[in-house]
Amino acid sequence: DTLTPSVAGLEPLCREDKNYIGSEAVTQPQQAARRLVPIRCATSEGVPARGDVVMNRHGEDIGTVTQACESPALHLGIAMALIDADCSEYGTPLLIKCAGVVIPAVVSSRRMF
Repeated sequence: DTLTPSVAGLEPLCREDKNYIGSEAVTQPQQAARRLVPIRCATSEGVPARGDVVMNRHGEDIGTVTQACESPALHLGIAMALIDADCSEYGTPLLIKCAGVVIPAVVSSRRMF
């Protein structure tokens, strides 16, 4: 997979009025099939790990965790995950399969602290 600014949610940072290497590809309107989103676990049952499967509330695989850790401020697992775009809205409930345990989670805002 290619991680573009539209997939990462960085469209506002791409200047259309500047000419730079790759500017044509970056500024063309794109509809990303997947999005990189922040996820916050709903319980302290476990901390996701890179490569864990992310599922929608129906248990269907929709993506994977790209990075994760335990938040010292929230005392919960937090992560970034590459998931299907139709499940990437803020507040969308998700499930993460973590070491054989399914952990409830939610798509979070960029600021999780």
